[in-house]
Amino acid sequence: MKFLKGLGWFFMSTLPFAAAFLLMVVVGVIVLIFGLDENGIIFGSHLAMAAAFGLWYYLACVHPNKHLPKKEGRIITAPVVGWAIATGIMLCLFNTQLVKVGEYFVPHIVMEFYEAMEEAGFNDNFYAIGAAVLLAPLGEEFLCRGVIHHYAAKISKHFWVGNMIQALLFGILHMQLVQGTYAFIIGLVFGWLRYRYGTILVPILVHFVVNFSTASWLGILLSGVPAKMMLDIGLLALAIGGTAWILILIGKKEEEPVTTCHSEPQAKNLR
Repeated sequence: MKFLKGLGWFFMSTLPFAAAFLLMVVVGVIVLIFGLDENGIIFGSHLAMAAAFGLWYYLACVHPNKHLPKKEGRIITAPVVGWAIATGIMLCLFNTQLVKVGEYFVPHIVMEFYEAMEEAGFNDNFYAIGAAVLLAPLGEEFLCRGVIHHYAAKISKHFWVGNMIQALLFGILHMQLVQGTYAFIIGLVFGWLRYRYGTILVPILVHFVVNFSTASWLGILLSGVPAKMMLDIGLLALAIGGTAWILILIGKKEEEPVTTCHSEPQAKNLR
């Protein structure tokens, strides 16, 4: 019975994932009918996801718990914003350097990733960049750390089970091997932040910092760094170590538990 119940919740956690792909197909058809290009599909898909899964998250998580005390105002403090920005920068450095290190070992796979990014217009198209920086952190967080994790957390009492599922689906959602790999790893961190602070606002902020840094200043900064394997590996190690150090620091102190909308163990409160 316990196994069947867990299997049922696993199935429920995949429904939003399937709905996301169906939504992208519908938006793509509508955009093509109006004669817009691929960038219109990207922007429209992210906009539709932010709206649809924002509403789903509200109906599944927020509305049923309206009677519970609201703690978000106390949670999103200046130190938390600072830690979120630092975490986002470290994660951005991580995904950038992971791709650069991959050039030395699997160059053909990385080149496919670069070509996919260029075709999507992420290098210079305003709508594609705007969708990635502003809309993706909303739609993808409502979907993965919100709705999917809401159901996946019911599969097991162990947090890591639901977190692994939402992160795996987050990686698959990107439909590209390289991007999906670092999205899975980053998704694990986002899920832990959601659990740690008891609010989806923190991973949304960190997600925004990651995407904004990737699309703007960090790429320019790293372009001046010589392309040397040991240096690139060293920067990757710095990103991994920096992220781990931040997560250890913000996970140390425990105060009164924060009530979440998930059926998982209660999250720890802020430092």
